Amino acid sequence: MQTDNLNSHYPTPFAESYAEDETREVYARFGLATYLGNVIDEALSNCLLVFEFAFRPGAGRTGVADFQAEVAKDTLGRKVTRLESSPRPPSPALIALLRQVVAERNELAHRFMAEKCTKWYSAVGRKEMVAQLNAAIDLFQRAEEGLEHEYRPRAEALNMTDELIRDIMDKQIANERARDVVTE
Repeated sequence: MQTDNLNSHYPTPFAESYAEDETREVYARFGLATYLGNVIDEALSNCLLVFEFAFRPGAGRTGVADFQAEVAKDTLGRKVTRLESSPRPPSPALIALLRQVVAERNELAHRFMAEKCTKWYSAVGRKEMVAQLNAAIDLFQRAEEGLEHEYRPRAEALNMTDELIRDIMDKQIANERARDVVTE
């Protein structure tokens, strides 16, 4: 069923010819890949606390929220650039992997569905979409593991324990929940 809008030249993903299970698999894999891309984005924000913020003069607990707000405005690519130029950057191999993540995440976010729109019409096309999405999922998982591998020992060396991070997060969550009380 076509709609009369700016994108009406693209086929809709609800055509009767689509195999329901295969279509669901494409959407499920796309959702997982997109989610993992967001996980990497958030992980980079946390890593920047250890790789950049901790080396700022006067860095301490009180500046964490401001730093996180600053980093939250950055794109994924900008976060990778900041990480690479931080005082004690991660390995070149991890930076290269993260550059691949940026390219793949941008492909998924900005082009994947539009560029693959005709692939919905064949089982082979849908399988190709799933294969590309599975490759993205694998890439994102490897990047997350690489970040964790390089982040954890540095965080512990700076006494940024899981408990400290949890404490900071609990305070931020409490502040967010307090907003509901004010608005009710």
